[in-house]
Amino acid sequence: PMTTPAIVQVVSVLPYRIVTLWSNGEVRENDYTLAVQQWALSDSEVYRQVAQWEHFKEVRATDGVLTWPTVRIRFT
Repeated sequence: PMTTPAIVQVVSVLPYRIVTLWSNGEVRENDYTLAVQQWALSDSEVYRQVAQWEHFKEVRATDGVLTWPTVRIRFT
């Protein structure tokens, strides 16, 4: 049975580029430079936080996806 590949490890984080190892053995580098420019202007506090380098560089692979544990969501 075919399964959807998941991220198993963040290999490296460069300014707004993330290199990941996937469950199928593939290594991918994704450049988020343009996305981060849009996130910085977002109405979403979460996106604005991720756009800040001090948060962006803390990216982790959790349950097959990218997460930012230093970014907090506030519910009101």
